[in-house]
Amino acid sequence: MPGPIQSLWKHRLWPLWVALAGVVLMLPSLFVGIDGDDFIHRLKLQHHPLMGEPRSAIWELFRFFPPGAEADYLREGGIMPWWASDELRIAFARPLASATHVLDYWLWPDGFVVQHVHSLLWYGLAVGLVAVFYRRVAAGATAAGLAAWMFAAEDAHALPVGWLANRNALVPLVFGMATILLHIRWRERGGWGAMGAAMGAFLLALAGGEAALGAIAYLVAWHMTLSEDRGLERFRPLAGYAVVIVAWRIVYEAYGFGAHGSGLYVDPGEEPLAFALALAERAPLLLFSQFSQVPVDPWMFLTTEVQVAFSVFCALCCGALGILFWPFLRTAAHARFWALGMSFSLVPLCASFPMDRLLVFPGIGAFGLLATSAQALGMFGGEPPNPLPHPVRKLAVGGLVLLHAALVLPWTPLRSSLATTMFKPNRVIADSIRNHPDMAEKKVVWVNSIDLGTAYLPVIRAVEGDPVPRSMLQISSILTENHLTRLDEDTLEVRPVGGFLARRGDRLSRGIRDPFSVGQVVTRPGVQVEVIEVTADGRPAIAQFHFDVPLEDPSLYWITLSLKGASEFKVPGIGETVIVPTALPPGL
Repeated sequence: MPGPIQSLWKHRLWPLWVALAGVVLMLPSLFVGIDGDDFIHRLKLQHHPLMGEPRSAIWELFRFFPPGAEADYLREGGIMPWWASDELRIAFARPLASATHVLDYWLWPDGFVVQHVHSLLWYGLAVGLVAVFYRRVAAGATAAGLAAWMFAAEDAHALPVGWLANRNALVPLVFGMATILLHIRWRERGGWGAMGAAMGAFLLALAGGEAALGAIAYLVAWHMTLSEDRGLERFRPLAGYAVVIVAWRIVYEAYGFGAHGSGLYVDPGEEPLAFALALAERAPLLLFSQFSQVPVDPWMFLTTEVQVAFSVFCALCCGALGILFWPFLRTAAHARFWALGMSFSLVPLCASFPMDRLLVFPGIGAFGLLATSAQALGMFGGEPPNPLPHPVRKLAVGGLVLLHAALVLPWTPLRSSLATTMFKPNRVIADSIRNHPDMAEKKVVWVNSIDLGTAYLPVIRAVEGDPVPRSMLQISSILTENHLTRLDEDTLEVRPVGGFLARRGDRLSRGIRDPFSVGQVVTRPGVQVEVIEVTADGRPAIAQFHFDVPLEDPSLYWITLSLKGASEFKVPGIGETVIVPTALPPGL
């Protein structure tokens, strides 16, 4: 390792410099604009009628699918698919993160570049605090400097930085790091002031978002490995945080926040068994993505068989990582600290579907462990380790360091410039009806679509000043091949290959733990959906759509999606069957 780089890592201003470096790597995100939930936030912050009665943005900005009667307008408008659970609730309390968006729209409502500067400032502050944390805890300034550099250059941070709505990952990180630093100061130097400041910082972190629980993961790990306290007494200083978390959870639930009825979000408080299964499945995926730099985002669109195979593969890779790091974990308390903090911080993240944008807190431990292992192998010069490491182990650790410290550098700015690419299908869907002259009078019928793409359509069009459809209906999904048979002038029978909700990507608004029954009827404006046949796990296999008007009625506007985009759909004649292929590439 070159001496000048080590000197730079050890410099007292290194936390400031690495924070600036992290911001520079993410500068392309300045020109990403808004997408996804940003459109919803914009309408809510501007009190648009499409969002219903004006409410406090501080508490409502991240309430996407409210429960009960509050969701009626979403169902009637077709923003929720017909199969959505009656008990669906996806709502998050993030008042501090919301306040940062309120500030944006107060000062520069149309200045999207300035809003991205705001997010970059949060990222720079977060990286600087993480660098201070590494320097405070790591065994050696060189290892601390390397770990901070790898964290700043992490490409998985591109979406939390470049997607304005995902600022809720950065705000908890800033105050979570402050919590950890203040807590360690309190335990090592004493003083009730530091303890009070740590508790206050944790409250602010929780107000920023649920990701704040990652900070507690590192505090637990610190008391297990690096604290001078012994026995069960070592955990007594954490009692205050436990009280705060319990109180937060009670208030959170009492005001209708949390996730329920979804097949992608799993609330550990309401469904502990389902969460345990999700943890076993999702944690290896996230850990594999953390060390390999392979995005895990496409996982939800894969078939169940491929998902299982991929999860098994990731679990085996995690076992290989355990073997790789075992000598350091066995002999070095610092290595155990980083590994435990990383592992514990994965637990709350598994309540959500796996995406590498979640890897903010786990990355702290992963890079700390990697840098500590590299230092133990003598990669920074000095006396060689005793005994000499196995060449394969040294090569593997060196390869991982090279990947995260150097090879990732060209990819991070590029990924930052493409931060919201995953929302491109939503734009295709919104643009598909842009030139229609009387869309405000139409009911748009999506033969196949994406749940969120359909939901975003009226939001995007409202933000951009285009007429919003009178209502919408999503019949099935683009993730499956669909067989459509017209039974009479106003009835269409749909038989997706594998049934409805066959893939995880379709289960945002309903999970398989909420089964359908034969004969069940779902009523939406202008149509009744009757379940004719169900699969073994309770998903609709065949459904009939009984419209109030003939299928050719001019009030209905039919659209289908394919790999080439969206196009108008010609309804079949009575007795005819048409096949609408999946819009996924071959092999998926």
